[in-house]
Amino acid sequence: MTQGIVDFDFSAMEEHVDPYPTYVAMRNAGRVLRSPIGTLMVHRYEDVRRTHGDHDAFSLGAIDMGAAAARRDGHEGGLASGDFLLAETMLTTDPPDHERLRRVVNRAFTPRSIDAIESRVREIARQLLAPLAEGEAFDIVADFAAPLPTIVISELLGVPSEDANKFRVWSEAVTGTNVRARLNPETSRQYSAQLRLYLSEQIERRKEAPTDDLIGRMVVANSEQIMTDAEVVAACVLLLVAGNETTMRLITNMTLALGRFPGELERLVENPDLIATGVEETLRYDSPVQMLFRACKQD
Repeated sequence: MTQGIVDFDFSAMEEHVDPYPTYVAMRNAGRVLRSPIGTLMVHRYEDVRRTHGDHDAFSLGAIDMGAAAARRDGHEGGLASGDFLLAETMLTTDPPDHERLRRVVNRAFTPRSIDAIESRVREIARQLLAPLAEGEAFDIVADFAAPLPTIVISELLGVPSEDANKFRVWSEAVTGTNVRARLNPETSRQYSAQLRLYLSEQIERRKEAPTDDLIGRMVVANSEQIMTDAEVVAACVLLLVAGNETTMRLITNMTLALGRFPGELERLVENPDLIATGVEETLRYDSPVQMLFRACKQD
């Protein structure tokens, strides 16, 4: 069925900055394509939808392949790291294990739970944006887009405020969001190990003194034999990685798009009720995640 080969380098920075010319070439080349490294690619909506939803034919375990390819090319940190793949996560399991792991985490992201933390998220955002309001030099990525999700996710997990700074350093090492000073691979690995040790200690504390934060809820699930200790740690790191990178990229992509289309920015300023729609449109227009991997389970 393969209709063509497209020279698409997953690790090339120019593809990350502007993948859309390659997507045009993909659409022109055919429906099912082969990359130079041998992976097959589909890009039409119905094909992508089927690939994501047909669990009998395709497996989520393909993320291992993506992480291995990234490590082979010398990329460390974030979704390319593989450090968080020490136990099964929602990102690496098929049903029914996917539902088992997702069910526990979902309790923190119900509409009621999100409504309950909205005021706190707004407060954090105002604090981070305060220097901008005062006319000070401001980096939208380093000063806002990167720290905002890290702070919110750490509070959801239940990280004590006195540990927030070191937890943020570790998180940035794992997620690759330290945009001011890129860490060398060895330091990133050290910080990753410290983060896993810290999370393990937090789990043990909650076994003795239960809490109502996300780690506490996962520890309860652990005691009910829904999750193992290793899966709890992996779930925490996955939330940091996936939550940080996607949110940071959404904020920066939306900022860039509105800078390029000032008329749309003016519409949002004049009509704040459109902001939610603007966020959804940004997710469609320039998605933080450009591709996902699956492994074929059938010929």
